[in-house]
Amino acid sequence: MNKLSCYNLSLTFAMKRAKIFVTQWVVPALLLSASFMDTGNYVSAVSAGTISKYQQLIPLVVAHIMAGVLQYLSIILGVKTKLNLGENFRKRLPHCACVVLGVASVSAIVLTDICQVIGSAVALEVLFDISTLPAVLLSVFDVSMLWRFHRTSTWLRQATEMAVAFFSLIIFSLIFVDLVNIREKLNFKTILVGAGPSADMLRYDNYILSLSLLGSTAMPHSLFLVSEMAKMMFLDQQGLIYALSRKKTQEFIKDLTIRLVFMGVFGALILNVSLVVLSAALSNDSNNRKNFSGLRDVYSLFSESLSQNAGTCFLYMLLLSGQSFGFIGNWVLDIVLKGMFDSGENKESFMMKINVRYISVCVCFICAWIGGDKMLTFMINATQVVLAAVLALVSAPLVVLVCQSSFMSSTIE
Repeated sequence: MNKLSCYNLSLTFAMKRAKIFVTQWVVPALLLSASFMDTGNYVSAVSAGTISKYQQLIPLVVAHIMAGVLQYLSIILGVKTKLNLGENFRKRLPHCACVVLGVASVSAIVLTDICQVIGSAVALEVLFDISTLPAVLLSVFDVSMLWRFHRTSTWLRQATEMAVAFFSLIIFSLIFVDLVNIREKLNFKTILVGAGPSADMLRYDNYILSLSLLGSTAMPHSLFLVSEMAKMMFLDQQGLIYALSRKKTQEFIKDLTIRLVFMGVFGALILNVSLVVLSAALSNDSNNRKNFSGLRDVYSLFSESLSQNAGTCFLYMLLLSGQSFGFIGNWVLDIVLKGMFDSGENKESFMMKINVRYISVCVCFICAWIGGDKMLTFMINATQVVLAAVLALVSAPLVVLVCQSSFMSSTIE
């Protein structure tokens, strides 16, 4: 074998290893990170930095730790029971409790979808001078049609997941560029002192900010997503479930925890902390802090305090995250409907998903017609608080199921 053949074999082997690393490690972690990158998340993080400076950094870190713990429990449940969270609820809980949890989970997806529709519509309106009605339709139609063919096409599914992961990388890059541009304004001593305990943390508005950060970070749909991803990774190419020993199962759970929870949550934490620090460093003017209200104010803050390009980057972040979560939201909605309501792949199931998107559009239209931008901003902030309440409702049975040692031990051969 000559040197050229050896080189070609080495290159082929290296490319296969790189493909495995990207598809099994990078893409799942970025997909999970994309579930944290929604419009409400951006507004909550920027609001926290603008209004209370660095005081919300510790609550933000605590919220991500809680999200990581809950997703770790979802992985344990998905691997040991070989069922996702929705299927476990339907199988192990009373029917009435399952219906209540199912309605709450679908409502959480609708609320998050409303934020995405608002964010995408605002971005399209400012970037391309498109009015609200066509902007909302564009932000919903493309994702819905893509999802229609996603379930029947393997290559389209892989391409879509790669696109969502690529969008996530672009969002990280945009935030990193903005941080580099304001590096002269950053003072790490000021950040550490500002993040420490103070009397201002006991104010009512700071409580609301902390609650909205929790709702926008540890979102209920991410629990269904990570349990389904754990279940999917536990299946072989023929769709058969691996029969692993207890030791192998624990190793698999540890591998998934590093691959999904650590990489995904850590990436989302870096993004949110960067947004808080960025907005706090730019909002030194007291007028900005008092008058801050929503997405257009974030755009104005970045454009006036940093540069026009920074404001444009924020709008592209809204647009990309809206498309990313549009796919993630449809996926989680499919998981919830199949798992908790036992709906199959039929026309009625597809129409149910479309109707959920229509609800989001109608709510956005009504809010824009009644109160304009102020009403839309109120909806974004209110949805984050409601998501925190839904999180408590969904996570309680998750913790109970995982803590039932007799139930969990009986699922392993």
